[in-house]
Amino acid sequence: MKKFLFWSGVAILAITSCAKDQTTEVNNGHAIGFRAGAGTKATELYTYQLSSFYCTAVDASNANYFTNVGFARSGEYFASSPAYYWPADGSTLKFWAYYPSNEATGTEVSINATEQLLKGFKPAQKFEDQVDFIAAKAEGSKNNEADGVELRFDHELAQVSFHAIFTQLCIKIIYLAKTCLPITAMV
Repeated sequence: MKKFLFWSGVAILAITSCAKDQTTEVNNGHAIGFRAGAGTKATELYTYQLSSFYCTAVDASNANYFTNVGFARSGEYFASSPAYYWPADGSTLKFWAYYPSNEATGTEVSINATEQLLKGFKPAQKFEDQVDFIAAKAEGSKNNEADGVELRFDHELAQVSFHAIFTQLCIKIIYLAKTCLPITAMV
């Protein structure tokens, strides 16, 4: 019995001596965060109204670094939970952000290095039920960790395009619609 207890104790010591935690990399920086802005004034879009969005990041090898991660407002910035950290090698990440979620739009958002798709979208029958799908694209690296990466959101479902052409002191505004003619406004 004493031999059994002795060898049991030796076995326990051998097992616990092999269980060693190893730290392979320490990231002393801030988590990935964003600042949001509106890239358009086509309809009412104020960044203070945006409380969250979803984001996919692609790394330098064109692999998804994270996919469809929710970012929520935290003061002036947007952060994820759990936090994702910048690559330690300082490489650049490409970000595609969008709002609202797949569930709210009844669609599937598919993002990778070669394509960014909104699949299965169907317009609502009533105008007031229409979902305003906004998206942004940006790049960032560990250099952006203090201020966050700026995202400029645009309305992706807009069907009207305005173009301004500046010619000396004259601005020519072209409105693309079925029955409207070009309008020239003097400055």
